[in-house]
Amino acid sequence: MSTYGKTIAYAVNNNGFSELYLRGYETGGKPLITVVDKRSQKVTLPGQGVIGGIALDRSENLVAFSFASPTRNSDIWVYDRARRSRSEEHTSELQSH
Repeated sequence: MSTYGKTIAYAVNNNGFSELYLRGYETGGKPLITVVDKRSQKVTLPGQGVIGGIALDRSENLVAFSFASPTRNSDIWVYDRARRSRSEEHTSELQSH
């Protein structure tokens, strides 16, 4: 859940593989009363694997998460909501040095 605005980013386990979703919410200025959108946006992942460490930037446009699979080392990925695209940050290359 973003501490800045109105978006929840969460992972769901589907038969051992992660799925990432984004969903809006509204507090109406009352933090104990929350209305959650009925629809969610599914983020396309690089393949079947496991995600973790989900974080939203202050603008809630960029979503960062780690992703690992049997064929990919763990890396940080960034999903751009406005462009509906994702990019890999190649942190696993830095770890090997």
